[in-house]
Amino acid sequence: MYDETLTPLLERCSNEELSPLVDFLIAPRSSLLARHEDVERHYPDHARYIGAIVQEIRLFGGHTIKDRVFGSPGRAWRALVRDALLKMEVKSPPLKIEEMERAVVALALDTEFDTLEPGVQKDLLARFYDGEMFREGLMQRTVIDDFVSRAEGIVESPQLEPEKVKRVFKKKTFDFVKNQLKGKAISTGLKLVARSAAAPIGVGLAAWELLGPAYRITIPVICYISYLRARHP
Repeated sequence: MYDETLTPLLERCSNEELSPLVDFLIAPRSSLLARHEDVERHYPDHARYIGAIVQEIRLFGGHTIKDRVFGSPGRAWRALVRDALLKMEVKSPPLKIEEMERAVVALALDTEFDTLEPGVQKDLLARFYDGEMFREGLMQRTVIDDFVSRAEGIVESPQLEPEKVKRVFKKKTFDFVKNQLKGKAISTGLKLVARSAAAPIGVGLAAWELLGPAYRITIPVICYISYLRARHP
């Protein structure tokens, strides 16, 4: 499969650069990548099955079972990244693909990135694009990520700041209940919120999952693609 805003970039990458991405995409139980005939034949020579990698990324971007069952092409990379930004409440995403990807990176580093001091923003982005986040390969975005501040550094000392916890908890609780009222049993939603009242992380998990379970894959992939694009402008 070919994607005009993704395939040319991956084709410029080395097998070493592609390995973290491939390993991450193969890990989920819903993944079809390991069973793709080109992967079975050529793994770990990732450069020989770029089309299969692109297809898997686009299928995760579709967020639905039917995408895998009925042979859908999934979401085009540009649409996938834009969808992620809209879900992360960026009302007017930038137009250029590299700028959209960088906007996702900023929110993945800190959900209140725009409120950080310019020097802190610059430092966080510099650390990210130096590859600090990928020392151990790609990692799924965790529940706690929305609540921590990383002003002291990406890896070394994330901190739970009480005021930020309150703000994020309040917003996620509202969003969670709102979504429960839309389609799921009201009583179940309220019970979940009540049960999590003493542990806002539980509500954070529930609210994040409401974006679509595949976002646990899609967000880290977008971040890594942004990292690769910075290496291969």
